[in-house]
Amino acid sequence: MVRIDSGDGPSPGIPHFSPRPGGVTKPGEHDSRLQYRYLLGVDVAGYSRLSALDQARTQRDLDWAISLAAERTGMDREAWLRQVAGDGELAVLPAGTDGLRLVVSFPRELGRALDRVNRTRLNGQRIRVRLTLHHGTLMAGPFGPVGQAPIVVARLLEAQQLRDALAADGTDLVLMVSESIYVDVVQTRLEGLDPDRFEPITVEAKELTYRGYLYRGLLYTPTWSSPMRRRWPRSGPLSRRPSSPSLRRHP
Repeated sequence: MVRIDSGDGPSPGIPHFSPRPGGVTKPGEHDSRLQYRYLLGVDVAGYSRLSALDQARTQRDLDWAISLAAERTGMDREAWLRQVAGDGELAVLPAGTDGLRLVVSFPRELGRALDRVNRTRLNGQRIRVRLTLHHGTLMAGPFGPVGQAPIVVARLLEAQQLRDALAADGTDLVLMVSESIYVDVVQTRLEGLDPDRFEPITVEAKELTYRGYLYRGLLYTPTWSSPMRRRWPRSGPLSRRPSSPSLRRHP
């Protein structure tokens, strides 16, 4: 069973993936129930080159940006099952997550939140992020979710093509979706989604092949001058302005 356990454990207050109350599993015991869930992966470029102080600031600012994007998308981040790392996180979203909101709205709002954060960073070091989205099967394990779904998210997140896109586009955010997201969500063309703006990518990793789709459009409209403004049109579902947003002040 997938659950949020915020009780006793090594990371108080951080939701973790646990098949039993308290996160304790007896030897040889496991929960074999397979579930379909939406997942997302977030990773910050250049994190390892930062000083300890700048790493701490980057973690704080990224956490704020993700939380704001989730709030403005209508998602409850407290209900996410999160595996956090210093430079990002892998999150399993709760059952019933709206796939259209995740694909259309969340990247746009995350881009805007990052843009807002980066305008407050006095050292000029912008937080630049790779984002991957997937929908697939997983089950609970004592150290986190197991199955192909979290592996797909991780492999796409580390894809060289996604890294190259972030380096070349002059933006703070790039997006790649998995084949299942592309087929089940993007190809519906709902909410103005255009499959032609997603470039098919083949990712080779660990002697396996993964299929992803790199978004080649404008995720959001930056407030600073960027090559993205010249390369891509402003129109499109992922760059629309929200109506009557509710914002929390950035600390």
